[in-house]
Amino acid sequence: MDKLNKNITKLYLLDIFSSTQFQSVVAVLFLLAKGFNLGQVLLFGSIYAAGALVSEIPTGSISDKYGRKTSLILSTLIELPAFIIVILSHSFVLIGIMYFIFGIAASFTSGTDTAMLYDTLKGIGKEDDFKKINGKLKWYGAWGGAIGGIIGAFLAKYNLAYAWWAWAGVLVIMLFIQLSLTEPAKAYAKKTNTYLKNIGQSLKVAFRGEASFFILYAAIIWFFFWLGWSLWQPYLKLTNLPVVYFGFFYAGVSLISGFVSKQAHLIEKKIGVRLSLFLIPIFLAIALILESRIVLVFSFLFIAIQAVASGYFGPITDDYVNHRVSSESRATVLSVKNMISRLIFMVFSPLVGYFSNLYSLQTALMMVGVILIIVSIIFLIYSKSSLRNA
Repeated sequence: MDKLNKNITKLYLLDIFSSTQFQSVVAVLFLLAKGFNLGQVLLFGSIYAAGALVSEIPTGSISDKYGRKTSLILSTLIELPAFIIVILSHSFVLIGIMYFIFGIAASFTSGTDTAMLYDTLKGIGKEDDFKKINGKLKWYGAWGGAIGGIIGAFLAKYNLAYAWWAWAGVLVIMLFIQLSLTEPAKAYAKKTNTYLKNIGQSLKVAFRGEASFFILYAAIIWFFFWLGWSLWQPYLKLTNLPVVYFGFFYAGVSLISGFVSKQAHLIEKKIGVRLSLFLIPIFLAIALILESRIVLVFSFLFIAIQAVASGYFGPITDDYVNHRVSSESRATVLSVKNMISRLIFMVFSPLVGYFSNLYSLQTALMMVGVILIIVSIIFLIYSKSSLRNA
């Protein structure tokens, strides 16, 4: 019990370190500086999604059968060498392969980190506190992101690659923390369940079970968040905001998102499930449409609206899904959710990049915002019957 309690502190530390992401504040700019255009950069994201897609369910099942700790460690061991190759290479093909490997590494973490937290809380009899603690986890992660954004932009001022090297160092620290985690009891499927049977049961839960509506909702809406964050760096570049200020902007946005995550359980109590699920994509759509119409220095504030929606989205949807999935298939089911999101991103993000190159970034932002409003209305219509037991 005492060791499991320590897991929570270690997971807080992991979220802080993993959120520093020094390179993410200039990741798109770094690839653009290598000579790639925005369409190619989004294609890297699509390749990443493809890598995660083909490995999402297998790695989720590995997590369920062989442990959350093992899965997290494998993720870092796979990512670190691939990351260094991206820093040093200028080859589109080689970087594309590494992004595919990034996707595989991410799939080992995808769903596993959330499952580790939920199973740890379940092991100490506090699973009902998941929404609250998950929000707090994201709040601490927001501070990590804020600090990482400022440091990353400062390093990038001298050389864009410095921010990437700094993140490689953080991966080493994370590996030692992962090695010290305690595996929660019953965090894996019973040995009588074969690998294929475990996957089959998880797919049944994901597409036919009580959690199916929430899984589909979270997967589709997360695609739009992913796309929005992929476009914010080129958008800020349009506003002529100096790169060194990207870090302070990123810090502010990260803290906004983290604070909303921390308060998400209280907000949800006041406005309810159905309204929560409707307002999340609507806020994001409004932000994207405003960005498409106004390109001024102060318009970075529109991205803060994305942060509010994103901060609320995470702990709320994680809670809705986790409370409807059993422990022995949790990581696999969460992987199914992420697989759907990655599949959508893999197919549509290159089209958005092509559309942006053919017309303009603002036109692409408007298109995405309008589509998201339509999607929001569709979910609102179907939510009435789907949320009777929520």
